[in-house]
Amino acid sequence: MSSQKPLIVPWLISQIDSKVYPRLEWVNSEQTKFRVPWKDVRRQDWSSDDIKIFEAWAIASGCYNPLTDSPDPARWKRNFRTALLQKDEIQMIENHSSDAVNPHKIYEISIPAHEAVLVGQSNSATTHPTSTSFNNQDIDRTKELFEELEFLNLQEGEELDYPYENLQDIVEAIDPHPSLLVEQTFNVTEHLDEGAAAATPVFQEGNAQSLLIQDQETFQQQILKHFSCNSFNTDFEVKIYYRGLLVKTAVVTNPHGFYIAAEQKPSHSGHLDCVILPQPASVVHDQILIEAIDHILATLKEGTLVEVREGVICVKRFGHCSSYWSMTNTPQSIVPNNISKTEYSIVYSIHEFITELIAFVEERRKESPHYSIWICLGEQWPNEQKWQKKCIMVQVTPVAMRLLHELSYSTGASSLKYSGINLEISDSLSSTNNLLSLLRSIEDMMDYD
Repeated sequence: MSSQKPLIVPWLISQIDSKVYPRLEWVNSEQTKFRVPWKDVRRQDWSSDDIKIFEAWAIASGCYNPLTDSPDPARWKRNFRTALLQKDEIQMIENHSSDAVNPHKIYEISIPAHEAVLVGQSNSATTHPTSTSFNNQDIDRTKELFEELEFLNLQEGEELDYPYENLQDIVEAIDPHPSLLVEQTFNVTEHLDEGAAAATPVFQEGNAQSLLIQDQETFQQQILKHFSCNSFNTDFEVKIYYRGLLVKTAVVTNPHGFYIAAEQKPSHSGHLDCVILPQPASVVHDQILIEAIDHILATLKEGTLVEVREGVICVKRFGHCSSYWSMTNTPQSIVPNNISKTEYSIVYSIHEFITELIAFVEERRKESPHYSIWICLGEQWPNEQKWQKKCIMVQVTPVAMRLLHELSYSTGASSLKYSGINLEISDSLSSTNNLLSLLRSIEDMMDYD
C-alpha cells in the first residue's frame, strides 16, 4: 500500500491491453475508444466479472486492501468513475448503463493509447516540485503601491496567491466602512447563449414566463425530461463580486458549463460559454483595489472552468492564478479548497443534491443542501477572512437545483414565484408525498454506483 498511486489513463490502457477483464476492450482500430462493463451491483444477475476492473483500480490506487478491507463494489465503481471524471483527456461518449442485456459505457481518449502510456511513464520518472518559488525582481511601479502588502510581482510560470492577511489591512484602510460598499450593486446583467444550441436549457432564468401546471403527472414530465441517466440540463446564474460589491450578473444557458476569464479565449469558445470579468476601473473607484484586481485578471489566462461532466459539476483552472472553492460563502472549515490545474476538481453532483434534498424533505436532515458554488480568485479561501474581504468572488448557482430546492419549501403552498418564473401548482401537487415522488424519480435515473 505504500507504493505510488498510478496514473489512471496509462494504467487503464495497460489493463485493456492485457485482455484479462471480461468485456473491457477497445472498440476502434485507432485504440482511442474503449468499452467498460457497467452493470448495476443491485441487479440480481451481476457477478464478480462485472466488477473486476473496478476492484483492480481500488487495489492499485490504495483504496482497498483485500487482506484487511471488506469488499465494497459500489464504492470501487464510484472511485473508478471519479478518477475518469477528473481527467480532461477522457470523455464518456456513449452511456448504455441501463441496457438490460449488455450494460456498458464507451469512453474516448483524446490522445492515442501508446502516447498516453509514454506520458504516464515519463511522469512517473519525474519528480514534481511541491511548491513554486517567487521572484522579487521587476516589481516596477506597483512595488510602492503594494509595499505594505509584501506584494510579490508575478513572473511567467508562477502561481498567484496574495498574502491575504495583509491585503485585508490595506483594503480596510482604503474603505473603513465596508458595509457601505456591500450595499451597492451595479445592475449589469448578461445572458450568455452562444454555446447553448447543443441542448434545450431547463428553467431559464429571467425569462418571466409562467408555467401553468395542471396535474402532478404533467408537472413531473416537465421536470423529468431535463434529467437523463447521470446528467441534467440547467442554466447557471453567475454573480461576480469585487470585495463584496456585486458588479455583474450573468446567465449562462449552456448546460455544459462555462469558464471565467478576463477576456474571450478561442480555445474554449466552441464548447463552453465565457463569463468575462468586468474591468475594475469601470465598477470600483479605489486605485489600490483596482491595481490588485488588475493583477489577478492579468494572470487568469484561459480562466477557471466550471463544467458539467456526467451529472457532476467539476472545476479546473488555467493560467497562473490560484483559485479556491466552497459550497457556501460561510464555510465552517477554514481549510482552503484548491482548484487543481492538472485535473478536474469534483465539486458537487446532481445525485448528491437529490439525495440530500430527499433527506431534508423527509426531515432526516436538519439543513437543506447547499447548491451554490463560491469561487475565490487569486487569494486563499476559505480562511479567517469573510468572503466580502476578497478581491474577486464568483457565485455559481445551477438554476435546476435552485428550483427543486425552492419546491421543497413550497409543499402545501398554492403557488411559487421564482426569479421570473411563476409556478402555479395545485395543492395536491405541492404535497410532500408528491414532491418526494418527483425527487425519487430523478434519483432513480442517476447512475451513482
